[in-house]
Amino acid sequence: MKATLPYYENYARQAMIISFLSLLERFPFEEITILEICEEAGISRRTFYLYYSSRYDVLDDYYSVLTREYEDRMPGGSEDDLMGQISWFFTFWHEHRKYLQLLYRRGLFHVLMSRFSNYLSGASLIRNDAYFPSYMAGGLWAVLFQWTSGGFREPVSQITEYVAGYQPAENSR
Repeated sequence: MKATLPYYENYARQAMIISFLSLLERFPFEEITILEICEEAGISRRTFYLYYSSRYDVLDDYYSVLTREYEDRMPGGSEDDLMGQISWFFTFWHEHRKYLQLLYRRGLFHVLMSRFSNYLSGASLIRNDAYFPSYMAGGLWAVLFQWTSGGFREPVSQITEYVAGYQPAENSR
């Protein structure tokens, strides 16, 4: 993982996230203690509890960092372009594949999927009806899970074309 997190100004929280991810690379999630996170980050337990109540909160906080980065870096115009949204989704997560593989290895991929599905339900999509965000979230995450489990063998362009081939035609709306 990176030594610093862009999109994060709070040093203590940044240190705890980085320490948590470092520990997660070496140990299963269940074995990581709050004390270990604090020691690795060089902060007190009191500081930890000022910001978080559990290890899951640290994971959620990192997800918030990724969400901000995802939104801030989203190419202009892709809000009105479903193919652009799909391409950006896979491009972004390909850039963060080390993190995805870590979550996959530790059995935590579902946590990220759940958080992103909640984000996607509030995002502006081409078709923003009651079911389309869920359809997109489920489909995109299922493909991302498969791509992650396969070691990201296919290039982003191939995955994007594959997924876009399953989208409803423009005139069928």
